[in-house]
Amino acid sequence: MNAETAYIFRHVVLRDALYQLMLPGVRARLHELVVDVAEAQPHLRMPSHEVAAHARAAQEDNEPSDVAKLREREAAWLRRAVEEATRRSDLDSIRTLGERSLELARGTDGELGALLALADASRETGNTARAEHLLAEAQVLASGRAEALLRVKTQLVGLYVRTGRLHEAESYGLDVLREYERGGDREGAVQALGYLAVIHYHLGCSDEAEREYRQARRLAARQGRWSNLARYTANLALLLGETGRVAEAEVMHREGIRLAEMADDHLVLANILGNFALLLTDTGRHDEAYELYRRALDLEQRVGHRPGYAVALGNLGRLQRMRGNDDEAVRLMTQAIELHRECAAERHEGVMLGHLGDLQFDLGEFAVAIRNLDRCVELLQHAQDRVYEGVMRTARARSRLNLGDVAGGVEDIECANLLLAGDAYEGFRAQCLYPVQARLVAIRGGDSDAVIAECERLHAQIERAIPAEASPLEGLLRELRSARRERRKPALYYGRAVADFDGDGLARIATFLREREENAAS
Repeated sequence: MNAETAYIFRHVVLRDALYQLMLPGVRARLHELVVDVAEAQPHLRMPSHEVAAHARAAQEDNEPSDVAKLREREAAWLRRAVEEATRRSDLDSIRTLGERSLELARGTDGELGALLALADASRETGNTARAEHLLAEAQVLASGRAEALLRVKTQLVGLYVRTGRLHEAESYGLDVLREYERGGDREGAVQALGYLAVIHYHLGCSDEAEREYRQARRLAARQGRWSNLARYTANLALLLGETGRVAEAEVMHREGIRLAEMADDHLVLANILGNFALLLTDTGRHDEAYELYRRALDLEQRVGHRPGYAVALGNLGRLQRMRGNDDEAVRLMTQAIELHRECAAERHEGVMLGHLGDLQFDLGEFAVAIRNLDRCVELLQHAQDRVYEGVMRTARARSRLNLGDVAGGVEDIECANLLLAGDAYEGFRAQCLYPVQARLVAIRGGDSDAVIAECERLHAQIERAIPAEASPLEGLLRELRSARRERRKPALYYGRAVADFDGDGLARIATFLREREENAAS
């Protein structure tokens, strides 16, 4: 009999029964022996999170003096486990292991590191409220220690970017960059430059963002940081695409892919493939985009990066919607939402619920669409993502107006106006808010000259902000002008319903409203 297989249990129930029959002290000693072996023979490369679990189990039936030592050993293995999970970008594991690591690190020298690791994972998985709470703790703990405080500030920049507080992010980012440059920390300076470029990109300062991305690329190349170079190249490609330089953007995306492959960084490569797929989608090359999404999904799955896999899955669902494959789009979006929920990624879950609700409304599933849009806004409020809350409120405003709820539509439009105020968000307003505002104007004023003039003004603003895309107001303007010429009422009303210019859509909405009234009456 093979010695390696002689003592393998043939059934898990038999193993568990024998484990429970052991004396508590024997169980504890066996768990401790596993930790001893792992520490004495590192060449065995036992998974750190498993060794930490053995150290924890060994504490249950040991003397108090031994428990203190075992807690220290568990903490050390947990730190390794978090580092390993970080390298493979397993954010769900970082979050789970990080909570226990922080619990053990309280009151020790490792507390700040544990706080920052858990805050980073919480931010990346979309739980920004938890991340902000942890960073507030870290800021107090780091008070009076310049280097430690700088680490906290750097993470705050990332949090403020994620939650749409861009002016706060810019202030902190400039401060952080100056401190890194003053201290001669080139790697930190590159990270700060990358953050500032993202901030200025979102603030609409594209020239400044481009300059910073190019500078960050030069510094990363000098340092031989190929993953960082690939990431900044991909971000620059996104900016070039957004500013209409599609051919140059495509070249830069391909360069980013080459660099990520050279660095053998599957996570960065998956991200670049997804971004390139977005560019191809916007330029109508849907088949090429589909293949890139499939490659990105394969890589995300291979490295076990569930949050990234869920994002790519949702984006593939949106592509399928554009291709007219609505059933497949619903399936992919629903699967993405379930994964975001498992990862506690509130922000990503909220955004995808909004896209799904918008699609369900167009499919005539009005009740579930409204529920999903309501939940979307609720999650984005909790995640403090003001930008996407504003964007998704415009989607809900459209659905409310189409169902005749003008008061609810006005409320969402006013909130979106506040959330997307300022030059930084003109692109978002042009894509999402102005079309809904024009619909509201038409609902209230019909086909009067003043209404058409206001819709033409909004149409011109859209064309200035996003010149590469067709304005969604062209159809509305055609209908209003045609109605005025033909001296008829614009096709905006069907009973109490306000809808797009689609006879089937109008009929579905009318049926839904009638059934809702009958249910309310009964």
